[in-house]
Amino acid sequence: MKPGPELSPETLRRLDTLFAPGDRESAKALLYGQCGNNLPYLAERSMDETERLRFAALKVSDGKLGLLESAVKLAQIDFRDLLMAADFGEVDAHWK
Repeated sequence: MKPGPELSPETLRRLDTLFAPGDRESAKALLYGQCGNNLPYLAERSMDETERLRFAALKVSDGKLGLLESAVKLAQIDFRDLLMAADFGEVDAHWK
């Protein structure tokens, strides 16, 4: 499975705010490697287009790696379920 796209500066800022220093690299690797345009139906999406999903995964994680892993697994099954779990059903909800 191809990783990517790169994590945006805003995604990194949110990740650094939520996660303890010792967990940040694992969280970054998980989002980059498994929660991007490599999700079903999202091939060829840009950083901006995948950012909403990554914000959703971060929100649902509450800064805990185990919850982030669960959020990413949910997105791998159906990314729309992750968006709804994060209350990001509206297209611009992740910016509110």
